[in-house]
Amino acid sequence: MPKGGKILNLFDFLWSTSRRATLNIIILSVMNGISGGILLILLPGAALNIDSNEQLVFYSLALPVMTILFLVSRHLSQQKTEALAGRGVEDMVMRISNTVRHAEFQEFEKFKRSDILLGIADAQVISDAADKNMQFLQSYIILFIGWLYIFVFLSPFFGIFILLARLLLILLQEMFRKIIASLAREQLEEETDMFTAFQNHLYGFKELKFNLGKNKDIFNNHLLPRIEAVKEKRVLSRRYGTELSLTSMLFHMLIMVCCASFPMSLAPDDITRIIIIIFFVLQNDMLINASTHSIAEGTAALEKLSRLFDLDALKKSCENISSPSRKTVGGFKSIVVEDVCFAYPDPLNGQGFSVRIENLTVRSGEITFIVGGNGSGKSTFINVLTGLCEPDEGVIKMNDRPTVMSERRHMFSAVFSDFHLFDQFYGLDVVDEESVREMLRLTELEGKTRYDQGSFTTLDLSTGQRKRLALIVAMMEDRPIFVFDEWAADQDPHFRNYFYENILPSLKKKGKTVVAITHDDRYFHIADQVIRMDSGLIVEKWRPEQKKPVHPLFLHTPGAFSTEEEPRLSSEDVFHEDQSAEEKQEREFKREGTLKQLRKIFRKERDAAKKILFLLPLFTFSLVSLAVILIQMQGQGQIASASYLKFALFIILLVMAFRQLQKTFHQAVENRISALRVNVMEHVRKTDLLTLKKVGAGRIYTALTSDIRAVSTTSDIILFCLQGGVRTTMIYAYIGLLYPPACVMMILLTVIGAFVYFFNHTKMIGLFDKTRDQEKKLFEAVSHLLEGFRELKLNDKKSDDFYNRSIRRHASRLRQLKLRSVHYYANNATVTYGFWKAILLIMILVMPLFGFPREILPVSVALVLTMPLRQIIDRYSQFHMAYLSILRLFRFENSMKGLGEEPSEAVSPVESDAYKEIRYKNISFTYSTKDNRPFSVGPISISFKAGEIIFITGGNGSGKSTLLNVITGLYNSDSGRVFIDNREVDIRLHRELFGPIFTDFHLFDRFYGMEKIDEAKLNGLLRRFRLENLVKCVDGKFSSLHLSTGQKKRLALIIAIMEDKPVYIFDEWAADQDPHFRKFFYKTLLPEFKAQGKTVIAVSHDDRYFHAADRALHLECGRLVDSKIFFKKGDVT
Repeated sequence: MPKGGKILNLFDFLWSTSRRATLNIIILSVMNGISGGILLILLPGAALNIDSNEQLVFYSLALPVMTILFLVSRHLSQQKTEALAGRGVEDMVMRISNTVRHAEFQEFEKFKRSDILLGIADAQVISDAADKNMQFLQSYIILFIGWLYIFVFLSPFFGIFILLARLLLILLQEMFRKIIASLAREQLEEETDMFTAFQNHLYGFKELKFNLGKNKDIFNNHLLPRIEAVKEKRVLSRRYGTELSLTSMLFHMLIMVCCASFPMSLAPDDITRIIIIIFFVLQNDMLINASTHSIAEGTAALEKLSRLFDLDALKKSCENISSPSRKTVGGFKSIVVEDVCFAYPDPLNGQGFSVRIENLTVRSGEITFIVGGNGSGKSTFINVLTGLCEPDEGVIKMNDRPTVMSERRHMFSAVFSDFHLFDQFYGLDVVDEESVREMLRLTELEGKTRYDQGSFTTLDLSTGQRKRLALIVAMMEDRPIFVFDEWAADQDPHFRNYFYENILPSLKKKGKTVVAITHDDRYFHIADQVIRMDSGLIVEKWRPEQKKPVHPLFLHTPGAFSTEEEPRLSSEDVFHEDQSAEEKQEREFKREGTLKQLRKIFRKERDAAKKILFLLPLFTFSLVSLAVILIQMQGQGQIASASYLKFALFIILLVMAFRQLQKTFHQAVENRISALRVNVMEHVRKTDLLTLKKVGAGRIYTALTSDIRAVSTTSDIILFCLQGGVRTTMIYAYIGLLYPPACVMMILLTVIGAFVYFFNHTKMIGLFDKTRDQEKKLFEAVSHLLEGFRELKLNDKKSDDFYNRSIRRHASRLRQLKLRSVHYYANNATVTYGFWKAILLIMILVMPLFGFPREILPVSVALVLTMPLRQIIDRYSQFHMAYLSILRLFRFENSMKGLGEEPSEAVSPVESDAYKEIRYKNISFTYSTKDNRPFSVGPISISFKAGEIIFITGGNGSGKSTLLNVITGLYNSDSGRVFIDNREVDIRLHRELFGPIFTDFHLFDRFYGMEKIDEAKLNGLLRRFRLENLVKCVDGKFSSLHLSTGQKKRLALIIAIMEDKPVYIFDEWAADQDPHFRKFFYKTLLPEFKAQGKTVIAVSHDDRYFHAADRALHLECGRLVDSKIFFKKGDVT
């Protein structure tokens, strides 16, 4: 996949999409800027100088013509810009998606999927930024024409003075922006540490439950200080932003005072013209400053995409993978693997784990089982065999002819262990719906999902049910070779037996070839050949009739328990009740109304809200009063002196009110955000594992990071719109005091305009929800592409069909919805600007005929001309979305308050250390599932003694991990009792006993909760585990966590040894280790732990080392079916 191309800016982006359309937009923008500039000159002139019929006729013709030209050019430029940018974004998303699916699997694996998703998500802000960019062009043309008019026609001196002042202002603004940028970088660093603390709490939830000191250390010493530091940085950054805006206002005020005080032989009317123009410049400057963030976001998104991909080298959006000219293999007879070697690259040593297959033949109609421990290379070999990975050496022949990857992929239908399930049959020309319904019935999915109108009605199924549905998809694709990677591991005994005894023989009878990875040795007789792999090599091959291996430790007995597989709780498995509660909460919020919701939001910041309600009108009143004073200044006599005094007083009032308003508002927002983060994490720390799984750690993390950051960023928009609304109201009120009929006229036109505006806005709100849903569908489609990459790579036709029917359709639909939103938004902008200009035209051309006093006309026109309508128009939609985001965020906070809490009075580690035996009597645990086929573990009675090594064995889905969660207190048992030294206890209060390393372990970046670290012991362990050249520990923090999975597990074990708990829990620790460390673990470490008096409870499949244990417990379907005791005097008994 190409990466790191030329960096584009927003103009380049539009230009590359369509040069002709971009030229049209530029012409329209120039027309809009010129007509707006001419209006800026004509309107003050008309207010001051309509004294004759000739002037009345001139202005009566010129003003409407320029107004119509301004409105039409703005409307067209906005629509065309959004349409072009939307088309460009759609094409970019399509080309990125198409490039991704064309990539080879090894190339695809090098890229972070999150980068691709975030890049596509960020692309959605480009269209808005492109429109703002063109509005900038229009605004600067208007400002240039206004300045040119002052310089050429009014006063060259003032023209140069204004230009120099603007340049000085730009320098000051740049200085403030650099300070703000520096604070933003510091804030990002603090946020990175804060997000790490969130991850430690959410993804290291299980580990923290066993170490109260570590839990408190992360929360009190790392999370809380970071939350406070981020808040302080954001508040400080906002204060500098306040000074930036204030500097701009004061500079423009100073320019206007200078113009009024030093007329330089200019007539009073000319001074008024200059002041009105400068006031308009100030208004535009405020808008430009407020829009800078949106443009910066769009530019940053474009730059990010340019760094991720070479945009010039992306595949065309219409380029399919499948081609009639592509070579394919004919009727399948055999596949032969000769001297094939594949090695994963290791950035440190050059070559990582490798698979080498010297000679293997798979014939048509044969069933081949591949067996071996975790990490033996089975799945890697499947990737090579199916053409997902290109071997470094050797050849793979089909029908005695060497093939390349693309030639053999189409022969396979695969259900991988980490399979992806699509909701439709992509790539099939005709779907036999009757066959689909029959297979749903046979797999007992009838009633769980249906195939209706070209797709499955739901994929909200348990893991085993989803695998059955994936099997149906593979059967419908009907390829010559079927690949199953541990398909039966997640099935109950009934379907496990049905798969081996019915489905596989049925496929064989049809002449299909089956390659299956399995551990089910009781069904080995089904296969034509069995291959055992270890350390990337085939170490044994046999025909079942030649050798029928029996489990070396346990004689299997078929389970008689009608249970589903051990559940893997995911959002799809357990969220129905939570979703219903959330929908109910949403309906309640809608019924409560806006005012009641706002009162709830600001209840905890009531004093700040009252202060804001006082300061907001005070600031806007000061700003409007200053505008009136400056326009009325004549620069001479007693009136001028009084004006100076009033000007000085209102400037002081403006500065104080604006600073306090901004400070109070942003402090209140950041206080609530930090409080929300702390409150949510407090609830998380107190809840239990099952509850956290139901809510979802990812959902909480997203809310605490990106959702809150978005709300914090958009909070400016809320204040911006409130200021604009209050200021507009005060202008109306002031004009009403001067001349009530003018105010009545303005209110009537506003009511008519508001009716049209809110009619369009209602349509827009409906489209907001649809657009958000469509964005979600597009992101889900891209996620399906990324997660189902292997399934699509094996089937070109399926890949093309999915791309065209899913990604292309959703991207096109999203663009259409956005264009409809733009249509309504552009209509709203045009209507608002139209009524705004209509007010000015009626006030200048019509009302003087009915007695409007000439002396107040310039002030009225100036105030209306500088009304912050663009401030409201451009931001109201974002204001509404920010408001909805805040409501959603506080609804989430309320939902977190309902989390269940665990007992909090944990026993101290010192008290827990002294024990001889932990005994569990008749403990059981049951998962509740939607299909009324619950999975249960127990009842089980077991005990563990100090200094004892116990192995827990059993197939995937047998209940091993669930049992670990129950005995350690992560899951509260439904029944049974727990005893420590014959004293009944709540094991949840004694979690300090355990030092676990789970299969889905979380690796912390430092030694949390340890006051003193024995550096000599630590360095010795790093050397012993061969990590001394990869990781250093400085001040208790690891220098790097960029390690392989096996290396991370070794580092996690070092941490466990340093924490020195009495009971070690290891869930398949050695599965990801190379042969040396696997042997080291079983033959060296475990005896050392035993000698130290440690209890070791280890989940293991490695039967070669079972003699290292004192006892082994075997689970099937959640039941303890056998137990063996090993005697250490010689051989295994």
